[in-house]
Formats: sequence, C-alpha cells, structure tokens
Amino acid sequence: MHSAPDCNQLLTSDEMSGTFTIPAGSYLVWTWLTCQVVQNNLVNPSVAIEYSYDINNWAGVVSNLAYNCQAAENAMGGSCHFADSTAISVIQVQLAPASS
Repeated sequence: MHSAPDCNQLLTSDEMSGTFTIPAGSYLVWTWLTCQVVQNNLVNPSVAIEYSYDINNWAGVVSNLAYNCQAAENAMGGSCHFADSTAISVIQVQLAPASS
C-alpha cells in the first residue's frame, strides 16, 4: 500500500506548473517515495493529450484514486478510465516499486 501523504506531496508539488503533454502512444510516470502514478495515451488516431496539473484536473483525479479507490479494502489506489474508455487514457495510482 502506498502512503497517502506521499501521493499528496506528489500531486501538490506540480500543482502550479500549468500543463503537461503526453505524446501520442506513450505514457508518463510520476514517483514520490511510496506513491507512483502512471498515465498513458491510447487515443486513436494518435494525437498528443494535454492536461492541467491543478486540483480541478489531473491532481484531483490522482487525489481521488489515492485516498478513495478501494479504501474499504485498505488498498488505497486504483485506476481511472477517461470517459469510461480505456481507449483514451488510464491513470493508475499504485505502490512505487522498491528502488534498487
């Protein structure tokens, strides 16, 4: 299980940074201590996707997944499919792999 405070630090650290772009057919990974967020871009036809880091957009989704998803099972993490479609983009909040 990731630490929710680690996810909070991750999602607030870039909150004022504006936007980011996920190039077509690729993914981005953000990691802070025990929290890892992975987001992919599966849009077809292939185009870049631009998101805003702020709490009303990307940070809000990450916060919801980190604190609420599977909370009853004490798992604290999960995935979100945009517009109920895995063919657009998926955000996954999970335990960061151990560093070697």
